[in-house]
Amino acid sequence: MVLRTAHTGSQLRPSMSALGPTAALLWASNGRPREDGLARTLRTLRAALAAYVDAADPRASHARPPAIIADAVSRYWGVKTAPVSATHAGVADIDTNADTDTKVDERVEKKVDQRTVRRWIDEVTAHASTLDVVDRLVGRMPQPSGIRGDIVTGARLRVDRWPPDDRIERVASAVRRHSRFVPAGADATAVIEMLRSAVARRIRIDYFDESAHGDLLRHFDQRYHQHWEASTSLPMRAVIAADSAADAVGARRTRAVVATVTHTMLHLFVEAERPEHDTWREAIADWESGQAGLALLAAPSRRIKRHRSTAVTYDHLAEAERRITAESRRVSALHPPHRVRGPRSIEPEALLAMANGVRAMSRDHRRSAVEEYFAARAAIAETSFGEDRDLLVVLADQSIHLDLLELRDPALLAFARRVASSMSRHPARWAYEILDLRNFMMLHKGDGDFRKALELQGHAYVRVHYLLDRYRDLGHGRRITEVHQQVALAASGFFIHLAEAYLRTPSPIPGHVLRTAELALDWCATAGDELGVLERTGLPGERHLDGHIASASWRVQTRVMTVRARMLAHIAERLTTPDQPARRHSLAVIEPAYRELLGLSELRAGSGPSIVSLAIWWGLLDGGRVPVERHIAPALRRLWFIDGDPTRLGDSTATFAELRLGPATEWLIERGEDAGVVHELPARSRSWRLLDRTSGGAYGAWRREQAHADLPSNRPLR
Repeated sequence: MVLRTAHTGSQLRPSMSALGPTAALLWASNGRPREDGLARTLRTLRAALAAYVDAADPRASHARPPAIIADAVSRYWGVKTAPVSATHAGVADIDTNADTDTKVDERVEKKVDQRTVRRWIDEVTAHASTLDVVDRLVGRMPQPSGIRGDIVTGARLRVDRWPPDDRIERVASAVRRHSRFVPAGADATAVIEMLRSAVARRIRIDYFDESAHGDLLRHFDQRYHQHWEASTSLPMRAVIAADSAADAVGARRTRAVVATVTHTMLHLFVEAERPEHDTWREAIADWESGQAGLALLAAPSRRIKRHRSTAVTYDHLAEAERRITAESRRVSALHPPHRVRGPRSIEPEALLAMANGVRAMSRDHRRSAVEEYFAARAAIAETSFGEDRDLLVVLADQSIHLDLLELRDPALLAFARRVASSMSRHPARWAYEILDLRNFMMLHKGDGDFRKALELQGHAYVRVHYLLDRYRDLGHGRRITEVHQQVALAASGFFIHLAEAYLRTPSPIPGHVLRTAELALDWCATAGDELGVLERTGLPGERHLDGHIASASWRVQTRVMTVRARMLAHIAERLTTPDQPARRHSLAVIEPAYRELLGLSELRAGSGPSIVSLAIWWGLLDGGRVPVERHIAPALRRLWFIDGDPTRLGDSTATFAELRLGPATEWLIERGEDAGVVHELPARSRSWRLLDRTSGGAYGAWRREQAHADLPSNRPLR
């Protein structure tokens, strides 16, 4: 009954006399409680039930098969699932040919009353096979001389952070000793990731299996599962806010039960036995799949010459095409087919103008404009205007597909791709189709599903790599270079968002953040290399003027991403060595790139939010001061709060000035923006404490003010 009592949150104070020899499962010989005592108890009960099924007389107990009896007792004790009442334990029926580890296959309406279930419990506990197993397992353990502490239940432990940092290596070594499945090359942190993944699978799929466990499952997801996933080497999704219902009546008991169950399962999987093996295999396969995707993008491609041999083959390209086609079909099934109004004839020039007009529209007006575009596009779906004018249709389709991202509608993206496929024979479409993959990746990344985003980014990478290797020096080489530049920039964006996802966790692992930020920098370098190639022939002020998608604004895009990645690397390095200044990614190293960005003549008003966000980051990291430039870009001259004096911005000889945090924040809020990840760090997390320290305490005050007011007051950072 100890396991049931612990896993239902009831008072747990058993005596040695009541437990007898089984006390050795819970206390060591010196009388101290075993941290893995409940896991040992669960294993012993599971082995006893299996022995009972093998040895019990199937003709006894009113013809109820031993497997059914064992299943009911298991559910009551909390062995296979979280404990249920005696009445509910007697509802189940199972395949009598299956072993006791098989989940219930059928449920019957006829319930077994509580007295019958309790009689079954007595029968199982008194059966000779059960007693033999317990004697065999417990007999090998030294008996405690006395009790010197309560049973470890997990209720008073930080189970979400188990094992603590100083025990990670020891726990990982124990996992390796007991599990033959763990990949040889996995480091200790990776082993803990796999352990948590296996535990989450068992708890979510098997243990909290009844409708009565709904509150427990929800609390586990919010308190443990989401945070574990968000802090792995490849988060599956972003952490969402906890449900306020968790603070309702019974919350204390729910927290205690979930903490104890999680603690038990962690120790159960450290020394995994056969019932845990399949779950371990699934968790490891999931980890290896993610690592394979990261490995593919861990060495950014630079400019690839024609005929240079690569690891990417035509089979990779075919697989990438198959995946994007399957993805389009999957998401298109989520909603009814897009409704297109009656056709009207349109010329390619007018269609491209219509597509370009969509980008300037707000989200509220964009959907209706897109519907008009598709209506016009349907009228020319089977029409060819010649290769030169067909290019205008290809450019329009590519533009629309990107602009649809703001609507966050995967079915609409899939529909747009099907529309564009009518031009699949045009050479330009061969290249721009890769950007459809990039757009799907950005959609999943925005939803916090980094694993799906990584898969799509990987497919985009192998496609562009294939085209670069074979066609770069041919007639459409510039177009392929454009696509490579954008795919590289998207990869940098993926790793930037991944690094920011780490920072949003209460205890980010600095090594994860730093490695990811540096990967983002590597991909920014690749994007910068390709931008340099495009600049040799000149970049027009606006896209499409020369029949290509590149424009001078790409200089801004690439530099913004580079500075953002560098500042994330700076934060990561400071987290790694909090008592020492950053060296590889110090602000002094970042400053030239930041100043170059401030002076870019290509900056437009639309770049303002990105620049203001970076200025806030810098101010919080540098005690409230930010770099200022005498020759600042004209588009930034109205952002007077960057140095506090609207009459002198850009004319001062000072190299640094005080950031006006209040007006800067208010300016962003008025435009529906915020300062990005620094606006979302968990209270009292490592990242929060770092920024509060580097800003002289202003960061905490700023965040608290934001939590209690719609707009911040107009005050300086210091």
